[in-house]
Amino acid sequence: MTTVGILTDIHMRTEYRSEVADSLLTIYETLSHHNPDHVFVLGDLIQDSDDPDTDKEHVELVAELLAPFQVTYLLGNHDTVNLTRAEIGEIVGQETFYGQLTIDDTTFVYLDSQMGDHRVLGEVDESQREWVATTMDSEPVVLVHHPIAPFSLRNNPWFSDAPARAFLRNQQAVLDTVCPAARATVSGHIHQTTALRYRGVPHLSVNAVSKETEDRPVTGTWALLDFEDRLTADLFVEDTHQRTLQLK
Repeated sequence: MTTVGILTDIHMRTEYRSEVADSLLTIYETLSHHNPDHVFVLGDLIQDSDDPDTDKEHVELVAELLAPFQVTYLLGNHDTVNLTRAEIGEIVGQETFYGQLTIDDTTFVYLDSQMGDHRVLGEVDESQREWVATTMDSEPVVLVHHPIAPFSLRNNPWFSDAPARAFLRNQQAVLDTVCPAARATVSGHIHQTTALRYRGVPHLSVNAVSKETEDRPVTGTWALLDFEDRLTADLFVEDTHQRTLQLK
């Protein structure tokens, strides 16, 4: 059985540093009981500040709290405002933020959707799309910060009034690349848990560890994916199991 932990939108920041760290510690302890084969963090490790040194400290804290796991980090729109990919990569031990990983019989493809010239929008550039197309024969699970699928944003506190900021700028091109061959896509960014089957592929968006809404600064949401038979997602809030989704 292959199990993978999914965390996204941690938003480590000065105002709630202790609270977010405590939540991550609880998640770590709970996730440890499930002995995951791997953990993916789907971007927005931090909430960018006005000080690059503070941002670096916050990335270091996230990496320290999750260090006992085998972790692959993706980039979100807040991570590279003050820090370069190289600076973040040095902290978390990654040379790149897109690539391919095979665990047992399951292939995972993770993408870098962070745009250098925009604070919110995402994009998977042409070189990545061309590379991803070569991986589709393995029916991979595709992971990316910005959603690939057109999830409903009705009542979403962050994006309902500006839905274009929620998705990839070249969403259609990415859909054309991964559908219908991908086994699933998993994303963050929109701070809501939603599952949708679209163009023959199940798509999952996982809610934020923190900043779910303005009045809920720390939530502690995460997911555990199970690939034994059917693909399932067990959804947790810190140490409490909430529900199980069948991704089909």
